[in-house]
Amino acid sequence: MVFLHYNCIMVSERQNTIKKSHTVNISDAVYNGLKEMLIDRKTTLTDLVNDSLTAQINRNTFLKMYAPHLSEDYVSKNAIFLNDLKLCKTAIVKIKEHPDSDLDNSGFYGYCETCDSDSCMHVRYCLASASILKLDTQGKMV
Repeated sequence: MVFLHYNCIMVSERQNTIKKSHTVNISDAVYNGLKEMLIDRKTTLTDLVNDSLTAQINRNTFLKMYAPHLSEDYVSKNAIFLNDLKLCKTAIVKIKEHPDSDLDNSGFYGYCETCDSDSCMHVRYCLASASILKLDTQGKMV
């Protein structure tokens, strides 16, 4: 287990600065997977964690502004269920694979079964929230 320490500057009522150290436990497998990325980006694990958490906060703020009527209800192995307050129903987004005969496209794409579309707001929401990355692509061509 790798322990990551980072400093958080807190300002008290008297304008004194106090540094607080917070510890985050990161498994060895995750840390070993990050080593090459840290070297390529010429950054530290602390900076990467802070940047990633800041991006997640910004992403959530953006999604609340972009689609305030949508919320992630549940993510199964192969589908994302979004609660859509405008439609008063649950939208289901899955991953599909482009057919081999499609010469312009390859790989995977998000598909909304509710809208019968690959470019509706539900698909865009799943892409922006990164919840589509949670879906299983096992058994599909990679």
